[in-house]
Amino acid sequence: MAEHEIPTWLAEADSDVAADAVAKVAKYVFKAHPGQKPVIESKARYKVVCAGRRFGKTKLAARMMVEKALDKPGSLSWWVAPEYKNIKRGYAEAVAQIPPQFLAKPAPPATSQNLVIEFKNGSVLEF
Repeated sequence: MAEHEIPTWLAEADSDVAADAVAKVAKYVFKAHPGQKPVIESKARYKVVCAGRRFGKTKLAARMMVEKALDKPGSLSWWVAPEYKNIKRGYAEAVAQIPPQFLAKPAPPATSQNLVIEFKNGSVLEF
């Protein structure tokens, strides 16, 4: 399916059903701004981003981590940071970007000591 192609079931649906479906998905969609697009499009294994406050580095990293988990079944990804508060921030952002139906079990609360997200496809995110 093309990036902006509307699924047949949605195009043929009642307008209320379609609006409800779009609203449910819209809250999980991350839209990259022009400064973030080169990072997303880069094929480099390691990416170093030199950016100031409010650039969206955490949102961007969470998006890339979640995409990898969904695109590569059985993958393992770690979120590593020098301070626990940075780990909790990344975890909260990743959880906000994942529709619950993709998870093997509900994501633990951010106050948990074991911040592990397990997907139905076998991928795991560890924070």
